[in-house]
Amino acid sequence: MKTRIDHLVTFDVESSGIRVEEDRIVQAFVGKMSLDGEWIEKREWLIDPGIEIPEGAANVHGYTTERIREVGRKDDKAAIYEIYCTILEWTSENAPLVIFNSGYDTSILDRELARQGKRFDMNGIYVVDPLRCDKAKFKFRKGSRKLVDVAPHYDVSTEGSLHDAAVDCRITGQ
Repeated sequence: MKTRIDHLVTFDVESSGIRVEEDRIVQAFVGKMSLDGEWIEKREWLIDPGIEIPEGAANVHGYTTERIREVGRKDDKAAIYEIYCTILEWTSENAPLVIFNSGYDTSILDRELARQGKRFDMNGIYVVDPLRCDKAKFKFRKGSRKLVDVAPHYDVSTEGSLHDAAVDCRITGQ
């Protein structure tokens, strides 16, 4: 019996750096998207992880230590667990989880959960990574494989502030 998929779930994070063992999530977005690219439901978190945000990371996503302390949730553990629960709930509806460069985002979420004594159990979640799909389809295409560079190959608009988790999720889902 075939299961009909009527939506997908997108996930993205912005963090304090690229080292999944040490760095922390400062912004996360989980969106439920229709197959025609419209949001059905979406959730966003700004999180104060209680550490300094390095200047290099802040230059990428725009969240300085001062800004994240002002607007970010102080209860980072609760926020991280909410992200995880939202992913589990929305993918339980037979929806694939679509993540550009999924290895990074799932790994950093897993490490955040591990700090709480939990683990990101991906059993039963079908993950689609457009980066991997692009590399498989266009193995020898030259040039960057960043989201901003891959999207135009699929006629997806890159309007908006890239390295914002919500914008990146929209582009990834479409």
